[in-house]
Amino acid sequence: MPMIKPILLTLALLCVEHNGAASASVSVEDPEQCDDGNAEGCSSGYSVEQSCDIQLFNLLNPTEERLAANKQYYAEDMGLTRAGDLEFFLKRKAECGGGGGNFATYGKLMIGEYNDIARLLQTPQVRGAHLGRGFLTPERLPQQFMLALDDPGTGTEQSESGVHQILHDFAWYDTIGKAQARINSDETTKAALESYITRLITEVTEAGEDAAAVKTAVQFFTCRYMMKALFDLDYNDAHVAKLQMLWQAPGAALASIFIGMVPDEQFAGIKQLLDSISADIAASPALVHYEPSEDNFNLTREEWANELMYIVGIAAMGGGANLVHNLFSKMPSTYEVDPSNHEEMAKVVLEAGRIKSPVNGVNLILQEPTDFEIGGEANTFPEGTVVFLCIALGSLDEKVFPDPHTFDHTRDNLMSNILNFNSVGYDAEAVGTRVCPGRNIASKMAIDVLKAWLQREIQVELP
Repeated sequence: MPMIKPILLTLALLCVEHNGAASASVSVEDPEQCDDGNAEGCSSGYSVEQSCDIQLFNLLNPTEERLAANKQYYAEDMGLTRAGDLEFFLKRKAECGGGGGNFATYGKLMIGEYNDIARLLQTPQVRGAHLGRGFLTPERLPQQFMLALDDPGTGTEQSESGVHQILHDFAWYDTIGKAQARINSDETTKAALESYITRLITEVTEAGEDAAAVKTAVQFFTCRYMMKALFDLDYNDAHVAKLQMLWQAPGAALASIFIGMVPDEQFAGIKQLLDSISADIAASPALVHYEPSEDNFNLTREEWANELMYIVGIAAMGGGANLVHNLFSKMPSTYEVDPSNHEEMAKVVLEAGRIKSPVNGVNLILQEPTDFEIGGEANTFPEGTVVFLCIALGSLDEKVFPDPHTFDHTRDNLMSNILNFNSVGYDAEAVGTRVCPGRNIASKMAIDVLKAWLQREIQVELP
């Protein structure tokens, strides 16, 4: 039996038997009060701690009605994520973790303990219609949406086709591989990317302590950089502004793929913009020689372009911008780094990703009953439980990374224990099953930005 207070166990039973939906809704009546522990401010009528306990009970004792109730709590928790994801995760950990890193929120089991995350990241994964904190709307995504595909060997019907491994390897060795070769050897591409970096450094310098301006400059830069690096497309400011609006949090396209976030009539306009970008990718120099084959699961050029558009938008533009922004927002202004030492620069980038994960985490669905410690007690969660491996919290686990909020790229275990890029440890040559295919391009982009920032002529304090 989980560590749930008797009164909250009663609340849970009452809640889930009331048509399975409690009294939660998609809005939060008073976010400030609710998030501060005042039950009267929460649309569900329960405090944050009560909400966590009810969700935990529902996960441990699932019925169709109880899981439906958890989706209502997911809506409420999404409404409370306003100060920033990491801040929300840390606060929920303090309120609901019972001294540990695992707890229930967003209608899922949140895993923040490093060892649990590392263990599950290295096992075959069943993903389902989940991404980050949210529940996906599959009909708004490509049919073979890589981030939601199951690994081979998991026993699901989808995994037997091997589609995830096929597309992952094609992205890594073909699309990404050709892009890496181009950005390292093609002089025109190199000059363009260098000009983007120069522009970014100028804009960040001019922004000074205006944190919002710095963030926007990084977002525009990342969108422009990725379209050139991956597809050899030269997007002008107007096109980049559309990408930023669609994919940079709280981007319209990003929101539209989650259940209940964007109504159909509003999505129609978003879809037109997405289709135009997908068409640009399909017609890009990078895909000019693309042909359907067994190597790419016989996807048409248009299908592969659409797949890439979503993956690049979510992971490369979103996660990539977060990584670069961390260099300006998380690395202390007085931090000493040798820009001529590439290995040291790479470690600084990794530390910037550790201290605030560019991607919050990944989801998986348990394929067998699995034990997790919640609040100091072991609990067995049944097969089918949706688990969110919170890389953001695991990267701050003080048992693995002492003094985790201090920026220190000289940590002895940084290279071996880093969780970024959906893997345990960092190896530039490792491909793996679920390692982010764009990892090396994102790392190169961040290292080049860091080098240019450190070598700038005008010394200014980071915002």
